[in-house]
Amino acid sequence: MVLDFKKTLFCFLVTIITACSSNEISPSTSNLNNNISNQEIESSSIKSKYGKSRYLCVSLPTGGNSEIIKVQNLETKELTSLPVPGAVQGMSENLDNNIIYVNAKSPDDNNSYSLFKLDLKARQISRILSFSQLGLKPTDFTVDHDKVYVTGKRGGVGTFYGNDLIKNEWFAVANNISPGKIELGFKENTFHVISYDDSYLTRTIVDVTLKQITDRQTIPHSIPFGNNFFIPSPHGSFVYVLHQLKDSFIPYAFNVKQHTVKQFPEVKTNGGILYSAIVSNDGKHLFTNVDSEIYPYQLVDGDKLIALPKITLPTPESRNMAMEADNTTLIVTHDTGTNLSIVSFSSDYSSYTVNPMYIGGSSNQIYLF
Repeated sequence: MVLDFKKTLFCFLVTIITACSSNEISPSTSNLNNNISNQEIESSSIKSKYGKSRYLCVSLPTGGNSEIIKVQNLETKELTSLPVPGAVQGMSENLDNNIIYVNAKSPDDNNSYSLFKLDLKARQISRILSFSQLGLKPTDFTVDHDKVYVTGKRGGVGTFYGNDLIKNEWFAVANNISPGKIELGFKENTFHVISYDDSYLTRTIVDVTLKQITDRQTIPHSIPFGNNFFIPSPHGSFVYVLHQLKDSFIPYAFNVKQHTVKQFPEVKTNGGILYSAIVSNDGKHLFTNVDSEIYPYQLVDGDKLIALPKITLPTPESRNMAMEADNTTLIVTHDTGTNLSIVSFSSDYSSYTVNPMYIGGSSNQIYLF
Protein backbone atom coordinates (compact mmCIF):
# COMPACT_ATOMS: atom_id res chain seq x y z
CA MET A 1 0.00 0.00 0.00
CA VAL A 2 1.34 3.43 -0.90
CA LEU A 3 1.28 5.81 2.05
CA ASP A 4 -0.21 9.27 1.49
CA PHE A 5 2.19 11.21 3.71
CA LYS A 6 0.15 14.41 3.92
CA LYS A 7 -3.04 12.59 4.94
CA THR A 8 -1.18 10.46 7.43
CA LEU A 9 0.42 13.49 9.03
CA PHE A 10 -2.95 15.09 9.53
CA CYS A 11 -4.13 11.92 11.22
CA PHE A 12 -1.56 12.89 13.83
CA LEU A 13 -3.80 15.89 14.53
CA VAL A 14 -6.84 13.69 14.98
CA THR A 15 -4.98 11.34 17.27
CA ILE A 16 -3.67 14.01 19.61
CA ILE A 17 -6.80 16.12 20.00
CA THR A 18 -10.51 15.47 19.74
CA ALA A 19 -11.38 18.63 17.91
CA CYS A 20 -9.64 20.95 15.51
CA SER A 21 -8.80 24.49 16.50
CA SER A 22 -11.18 27.05 15.03
CA ASN A 23 -8.37 29.43 14.07
CA GLU A 24 -6.53 26.97 11.84
CA ILE A 25 -4.28 28.72 9.34
CA SER A 26 -5.10 28.24 5.68
CA PRO A 27 -2.49 26.50 3.55
CA SER A 28 -0.24 28.76 1.53
CA THR A 29 1.06 27.93 -1.91
CA SER A 30 4.07 29.25 -3.80
CA ASN A 31 6.15 28.58 -6.88
CA LEU A 32 9.89 28.06 -6.58
CA ASN A 33 10.50 28.58 -10.31
CA ASN A 34 13.76 26.71 -10.23
CA ASN A 35 15.43 24.44 -12.76
CA ILE A 36 16.61 21.19 -11.25
CA SER A 37 19.88 19.91 -12.67
CA ASN A 38 20.10 16.29 -13.71
CA GLN A 39 23.69 16.22 -12.49
CA GLU A 40 24.15 13.44 -9.97
CA ILE A 41 26.42 14.07 -6.99
CA GLU A 42 28.46 11.65 -4.96
CA SER A 43 25.94 11.12 -2.17
CA SER A 44 22.68 11.19 -4.14
CA SER A 45 22.25 7.43 -4.10
CA ILE A 46 21.50 7.40 -0.37
CA LYS A 47 17.90 6.37 0.21
CA SER A 48 15.92 5.07 3.16
CA LYS A 49 15.75 1.31 3.06
CA TYR A 50 12.03 1.71 3.62
CA GLY A 51 11.47 4.22 0.79
CA LYS A 52 9.21 6.34 3.00
CA SER A 53 9.69 7.48 6.56
CA ARG A 54 7.91 5.25 9.08
CA TYR A 55 7.96 7.37 12.23
CA LEU A 56 7.59 11.05 13.06
CA CYS A 57 9.28 11.84 16.39
CA VAL A 58 8.84 15.19 18.17
CA SER A 59 10.00 16.35 21.61
CA LEU A 60 7.87 18.82 23.56
CA PRO A 61 9.31 20.72 26.56
CA THR A 62 7.13 20.52 29.67
CA GLY A 63 8.52 23.52 31.50
CA GLY A 64 9.93 21.18 34.12
CA ASN A 65 12.74 18.63 34.27
CA SER A 66 11.53 16.43 31.43
CA GLU A 67 10.27 16.45 27.86
CA ILE A 68 7.45 14.54 26.21
CA ILE A 69 8.37 12.50 23.15
CA LYS A 70 5.52 11.91 20.73
CA VAL A 71 6.06 9.25 18.09
CA GLN A 72 3.58 8.77 15.25
CA ASN A 73 3.64 5.54 13.24
CA LEU A 74 2.97 6.95 9.79
CA GLU A 75 1.53 3.68 8.49
CA THR A 76 -0.74 2.55 11.33
CA LYS A 77 -1.38 6.08 12.67
CA GLU A 78 -0.61 4.76 16.16
CA LEU A 79 0.66 7.39 18.60
CA THR A 80 3.13 6.75 21.42
CA SER A 81 3.67 9.53 23.95
CA LEU A 82 6.25 9.05 26.71
CA PRO A 83 8.20 11.35 29.07
CA VAL A 84 11.99 11.37 29.08
CA PRO A 85 13.99 12.89 31.96
CA GLY A 86 16.04 15.89 30.91
CA ALA A 87 16.43 17.64 27.57
CA VAL A 88 16.53 15.64 24.33
CA GLN A 89 19.85 16.08 22.50
CA GLY A 90 19.48 13.57 19.68
CA MET A 91 17.77 10.42 18.41
CA SER A 92 18.67 7.30 16.46
CA GLU A 93 16.75 4.16 15.55
CA ASN A 94 16.57 0.42 15.13
CA LEU A 95 13.39 0.19 13.09
CA ASP A 96 13.74 -3.56 12.59
CA ASN A 97 12.98 -3.90 16.31
CA ASN A 98 10.66 -0.87 16.56
CA ILE A 99 13.06 0.98 18.86
CA ILE A 100 13.95 4.67 19.02
CA TYR A 101 17.07 5.66 20.99
CA VAL A 102 17.22 9.04 22.73
CA ASN A 103 20.22 10.92 24.12
CA ALA A 104 19.07 13.22 26.93
CA LYS A 105 20.96 15.69 29.09
CA SER A 106 20.20 15.41 32.81
CA PRO A 107 18.11 18.25 34.26
CA ASP A 108 20.27 18.23 37.40
CA ASP A 109 23.73 18.21 35.81
CA ASN A 110 24.57 19.79 32.45
CA ASN A 111 27.49 17.39 32.03
CA SER A 112 25.43 14.22 32.55
CA TYR A 113 24.09 12.44 29.45
CA SER A 114 22.14 9.18 29.26
CA LEU A 115 20.84 6.94 26.50
CA PHE A 116 17.19 5.88 26.67
CA LYS A 117 15.47 3.12 24.70
CA LEU A 118 11.94 3.84 23.55
CA ASP A 119 10.27 0.51 22.78
CA LEU A 120 7.40 1.38 20.45
CA LYS A 121 5.87 -2.09 20.62
CA ALA A 122 5.79 -2.24 24.41
CA ARG A 123 5.24 1.52 24.71
CA GLN A 124 7.92 1.75 27.36
CA ILE A 125 11.00 3.89 27.84
CA SER A 126 14.05 2.81 29.83
CA ARG A 127 17.50 4.20 30.59
CA ILE A 128 19.99 1.70 29.19
CA LEU A 129 23.37 3.36 29.65
CA SER A 130 25.15 6.50 30.77
CA PHE A 131 27.59 8.36 28.57
CA SER A 132 28.72 10.28 31.63
CA GLN A 133 29.79 7.14 33.53
CA LEU A 134 32.37 6.79 30.79
CA GLY A 135 33.36 10.40 31.42
CA LEU A 136 32.14 11.30 27.95
CA LYS A 137 30.35 14.46 26.86
CA PRO A 138 28.79 13.41 23.54
CA THR A 139 28.47 15.60 20.47
CA ASP A 140 26.66 12.95 18.41
CA PHE A 141 25.71 9.27 18.44
CA THR A 142 24.26 6.64 16.14
CA VAL A 143 22.95 3.10 16.53
CA ASP A 144 23.92 0.29 14.16
CA HIS A 145 21.96 -2.89 14.91
CA ASP A 146 23.01 -3.91 18.45
CA LYS A 147 25.79 -1.37 18.89
CA VAL A 148 25.80 2.32 19.68
CA TYR A 149 28.64 4.57 18.52
CA VAL A 150 29.33 7.95 20.06
CA THR A 151 31.82 10.75 19.58
CA GLY A 152 32.64 13.49 22.05
CA LYS A 153 35.23 14.61 24.56
CA ARG A 154 36.57 12.51 27.40
CA GLY A 155 38.90 14.29 29.76
CA GLY A 156 39.19 17.10 27.25
CA VAL A 157 40.35 14.73 24.48
CA GLY A 158 38.25 13.94 21.43
CA THR A 159 37.30 10.27 21.20
CA PHE A 160 35.06 7.73 19.45
CA TYR A 161 33.56 4.88 21.48
CA GLY A 162 31.21 1.98 20.94
CA ASN A 163 28.91 0.05 23.24
CA ASP A 164 27.66 -3.50 22.73
CA LEU A 165 24.01 -3.09 23.73
CA ILE A 166 23.58 -6.83 24.32
CA LYS A 167 26.58 -7.17 26.64
CA ASN A 168 26.41 -3.55 27.84
CA GLU A 169 30.17 -3.24 27.36
CA TRP A 170 32.04 -0.13 26.24
CA PHE A 171 34.97 -0.40 23.83
CA ALA A 172 37.34 2.26 22.50
CA VAL A 173 37.38 2.76 18.73
CA ALA A 174 39.62 5.81 18.22
CA ASN A 175 41.24 8.58 20.25
CA ASN A 176 42.65 12.00 19.41
CA ILE A 177 39.70 12.64 17.14
CA SER A 178 37.97 15.94 16.40
CA PRO A 179 34.45 15.24 17.72
CA GLY A 180 31.48 16.49 15.76
CA LYS A 181 28.64 14.97 13.74
CA ILE A 182 28.56 11.33 12.64
CA GLU A 183 27.76 10.35 9.05
CA LEU A 184 27.74 6.91 7.44
CA GLY A 185 30.94 5.97 5.65
CA PHE A 186 31.24 4.83 2.05
CA LYS A 187 32.57 1.45 3.16
CA GLU A 188 30.92 -1.07 5.46
CA ASN A 189 31.74 -0.65 9.16
CA THR A 190 33.04 2.89 8.67
CA PHE A 191 31.77 6.23 9.91
CA HIS A 192 32.74 9.78 9.01
CA VAL A 193 33.04 12.27 11.86
CA ILE A 194 32.66 15.87 10.70
CA SER A 195 33.94 18.68 12.92
CA TYR A 196 34.21 22.41 12.48
CA ASP A 197 36.09 25.02 14.52
CA ASP A 198 37.43 28.53 14.06
CA SER A 199 40.35 27.38 11.92
CA TYR A 200 39.62 23.99 10.36
CA LEU A 201 36.99 21.69 8.94
CA THR A 202 37.90 18.05 9.56
CA ARG A 203 36.48 14.77 8.29
CA THR A 204 37.80 11.75 10.17
CA ILE A 205 37.11 8.27 8.80
CA VAL A 206 36.78 5.63 11.51
CA ASP A 207 36.69 1.86 10.94
CA VAL A 208 34.78 0.31 13.86
CA THR A 209 35.93 -3.23 12.98
CA LEU A 210 39.62 -2.34 12.85
CA LYS A 211 39.05 0.13 15.72
CA GLN A 212 41.21 2.79 14.20
CA ILE A 213 41.25 5.99 12.16
CA THR A 214 41.84 5.11 8.52
CA ASP A 215 41.93 8.62 7.08
CA ARG A 216 41.68 12.24 8.12
CA GLN A 217 41.07 15.24 5.86
CA THR A 218 41.60 18.74 7.26
CA ILE A 219 40.73 21.93 5.41
CA PRO A 220 41.88 25.32 6.76
CA HIS A 221 39.49 28.23 6.38
CA SER A 222 39.20 31.93 7.16
CA ILE A 223 35.47 32.13 7.94
CA PRO A 224 35.04 34.84 10.59
CA PHE A 225 34.50 33.83 14.20
CA GLY A 226 30.91 34.20 15.39
CA ASN A 227 27.55 32.49 15.31
CA ASN A 228 28.45 29.85 12.73
CA PHE A 229 26.25 26.84 12.01
CA PHE A 230 27.57 23.85 10.08
CA ILE A 231 25.73 20.95 8.50
CA PRO A 232 27.25 18.05 6.52
CA SER A 233 25.79 16.43 3.45
CA PRO A 234 25.31 12.63 3.50
CA HIS A 235 28.73 11.01 4.06
CA GLY A 236 30.12 14.47 4.84
CA SER A 237 31.42 14.77 1.28
CA PHE A 238 30.34 18.40 1.39
CA VAL A 239 29.86 20.63 4.42
CA TYR A 240 27.92 23.88 4.56
CA VAL A 241 28.70 26.65 7.03
CA LEU A 242 26.33 29.54 7.66
CA HIS A 243 27.94 32.65 9.16
CA GLN A 244 25.29 34.82 10.81
CA LEU A 245 25.54 38.61 10.93
CA LYS A 246 23.10 41.09 12.50
CA ASP A 247 20.37 40.81 9.87
CA SER A 248 21.92 38.50 7.29
CA PHE A 249 23.99 35.37 6.81
CA ILE A 250 26.74 34.26 4.46
CA PRO A 251 26.81 30.63 3.24
CA TYR A 252 30.00 28.69 2.56
CA ALA A 253 30.47 25.28 0.95
CA PHE A 254 33.37 22.90 1.60
CA ASN A 255 34.31 20.21 -0.90
CA VAL A 256 36.13 17.73 1.32
CA LYS A 257 37.57 15.61 -1.49
CA GLN A 258 39.02 18.62 -3.31
CA HIS A 259 39.99 20.47 -0.10
CA THR A 260 38.25 23.66 -1.24
CA VAL A 261 35.85 26.17 0.29
CA LYS A 262 33.60 28.59 -1.59
CA GLN A 263 31.83 31.69 -0.34
CA PHE A 264 28.38 32.64 -1.66
CA PRO A 265 26.46 35.96 -1.64
CA GLU A 266 25.23 37.42 1.63
CA VAL A 267 21.52 36.86 2.30
CA LYS A 268 19.41 39.56 3.97
CA THR A 269 16.99 38.17 6.58
CA ASN A 270 14.30 39.38 8.96
CA GLY A 271 16.91 39.78 11.69
CA GLY A 272 15.92 36.62 13.54
CA ILE A 273 18.24 33.92 14.85
CA LEU A 274 19.65 31.46 12.34
CA TYR A 275 18.56 28.44 14.31
CA SER A 276 19.12 25.37 12.15
CA ALA A 277 19.85 23.97 8.71
CA ILE A 278 19.29 20.65 6.99
CA VAL A 279 20.44 18.92 3.81
CA SER A 280 17.97 16.72 1.94
CA ASN A 281 18.61 12.98 2.03
CA ASP A 282 19.70 12.96 -1.61
CA GLY A 283 22.13 15.84 -1.05
CA LYS A 284 20.42 18.07 -3.63
CA HIS A 285 18.93 20.79 -1.43
CA LEU A 286 19.95 22.84 1.60
CA PHE A 287 17.40 24.53 3.85
CA THR A 288 18.35 27.29 6.29
CA ASN A 289 16.00 28.40 9.04
CA VAL A 290 15.82 32.00 10.32
CA ASP A 291 12.86 32.61 12.63
CA SER A 292 9.77 32.08 10.46
CA GLU A 293 11.61 32.05 7.14
CA ILE A 294 13.21 29.11 5.33
CA TYR A 295 15.91 29.96 2.79
CA PRO A 296 16.28 27.02 0.37
CA TYR A 297 19.15 26.31 -1.97
CA GLN A 298 19.56 23.94 -4.86
CA LEU A 299 22.91 22.13 -4.57
CA VAL A 300 24.70 21.48 -7.85
CA ASP A 301 27.74 19.19 -7.75
CA GLY A 302 27.62 19.54 -3.98
CA ASP A 303 29.51 22.81 -3.62
CA LYS A 304 27.53 25.16 -5.87
CA LEU A 305 24.59 26.86 -4.15
CA ILE A 306 21.71 28.28 -6.18
CA ALA A 307 19.37 30.39 -4.04
CA LEU A 308 15.65 29.66 -4.38
CA PRO A 309 12.78 31.92 -3.27
CA LYS A 310 12.38 31.95 0.50
CA ILE A 311 9.54 30.12 2.21
CA THR A 312 7.57 32.13 4.79
CA LEU A 313 5.98 30.07 7.56
CA PRO A 314 2.70 31.16 9.21
CA THR A 315 4.00 30.33 12.70
CA PRO A 316 6.90 32.36 14.21
CA GLU A 317 10.00 31.14 16.05
CA SER A 318 10.78 28.16 13.84
CA ARG A 319 13.40 25.89 15.35
CA ASN A 320 14.43 22.46 14.02
CA MET A 321 13.65 20.65 10.78
CA ALA A 322 13.32 17.09 9.49
CA MET A 323 13.04 15.80 5.92
CA GLU A 324 10.91 12.91 4.69
CA ALA A 325 12.96 10.00 3.37
CA ASP A 326 11.80 10.64 -0.20
CA ASN A 327 12.58 14.38 0.14
CA THR A 328 9.03 15.50 -0.64
CA THR A 329 8.15 17.00 2.75
CA LEU A 330 9.96 19.27 5.21
CA ILE A 331 8.58 19.50 8.76
CA VAL A 332 9.51 22.38 11.07
CA THR A 333 9.10 22.76 14.84
CA HIS A 334 8.25 26.03 16.59
CA ASP A 335 9.06 27.50 19.99
CA THR A 336 5.71 29.24 20.13
CA GLY A 337 2.13 28.27 19.37
CA THR A 338 0.88 24.72 19.07
CA ASN A 339 1.63 23.82 15.45
CA LEU A 340 4.28 22.17 13.35
CA SER A 341 4.72 23.56 9.85
CA ILE A 342 4.53 21.01 7.04
CA VAL A 343 6.12 22.14 3.77
CA SER A 344 5.14 19.80 0.93
CA PHE A 345 7.04 20.07 -2.35
CA SER A 346 5.99 19.03 -5.81
CA SER A 347 8.03 16.22 -7.34
CA ASP A 348 10.18 18.66 -9.33
CA TYR A 349 10.40 21.24 -6.51
CA SER A 350 8.72 23.83 -8.73
CA SER A 351 6.09 24.60 -6.09
CA TYR A 352 5.22 23.94 -2.46
CA THR A 353 2.41 24.26 0.07
CA VAL A 354 2.65 25.08 3.77
CA ASN A 355 0.16 23.54 6.18
CA PRO A 356 -0.02 23.78 9.98
CA MET A 357 -0.38 20.65 12.08
CA TYR A 358 -1.56 20.86 15.67
CA ILE A 359 0.90 19.22 18.06
CA GLY A 360 -0.40 20.38 21.43
CA GLY A 361 2.44 22.67 22.51
CA SER A 362 5.71 24.26 21.54
CA SER A 363 8.07 21.72 20.01
CA ASN A 364 11.83 21.36 19.82
CA GLN A 365 13.66 18.34 18.39
CA ILE A 366 12.16 16.54 15.39
CA TYR A 367 13.18 13.42 13.48
CA LEU A 368 11.77 11.32 10.67
CA PHE A 369 12.85 7.67 10.56
